[in-house]
Amino acid sequence: MKAFLSARWVNLINITYAVNPDLLIPYLPQGLELDVEQGKAFVSLVPFQFLNTRFRGVRAPFYQHFSELNLRFYVHDRDHSGVVFIREFAPGYCMNAIANLFYHEHYERASIHSTVKEEGDEIRVSYLLEKNGIPHSLSAKAFRTGFLPDPGSREYFLEHRYFGFSRNKDGETFRFRVAHPEWELYTLFDYALQVDFEELFGRRFAFLGHQDPVNAMLIKGSEVAMFPLQALKEKDPVLFKRSPLSQVLNR
Repeated sequence: MKAFLSARWVNLINITYAVNPDLLIPYLPQGLELDVEQGKAFVSLVPFQFLNTRFRGVRAPFYQHFSELNLRFYVHDRDHSGVVFIREFAPGYCMNAIANLFYHEHYERASIHSTVKEEGDEIRVSYLLEKNGIPHSLSAKAFRTGFLPDPGSREYFLEHRYFGFSRNKDGETFRFRVAHPEWELYTLFDYALQVDFEELFGRRFAFLGHQDPVNAMLIKGSEVAMFPLQALKEKDPVLFKRSPLSQVLNR
């Protein structure tokens, strides 16, 4: 199967929070289960650089290079581990429309700027998002020495996700593969964020602004290939009653 989209995803900051699984049930597509640890589920705030974007091998006509920011959580369908995106932000109309139309995602337009500075053996990555006149910033400092996370570590649990899941307006669940080599992490030694979670993701997530993360990473990234959607065939009966996504996104 030929990739629908190819790009280079680099300098990913991943800030992860432990949350009550009940928070995420309204966003959970049919046929999936939350990945939990000691009764906690996880959501991650992830900004990154999206470079050299191509659709079916053809350069994107407008935004080839941009940054995006998303809030995601972690799931599996018994056979594949992956993520579900609660909301994503990117600066271009074209990319957002394609993602929303073809992948049933939830992109919104926002201004996002990124800077990367390398000095000696250190790297600093910063992102600034502006939405409705409100600035939101994230930054990370690390040593440029890279390493692969140990199997069984939380970093491995969060990073080894090669599938995305989404659902359409009729409640059907879809899966898409994201192919890339195993990602190295930079050796993080400092990070900072000033984010109004309620402004970006709704009042359900406002509490994250007052909660300490359980994990932070700066990921090198690589070339990636996103493949077309495949409908997910349910193997198990419905475990939860889920509201239409349009009813929960702004709560």
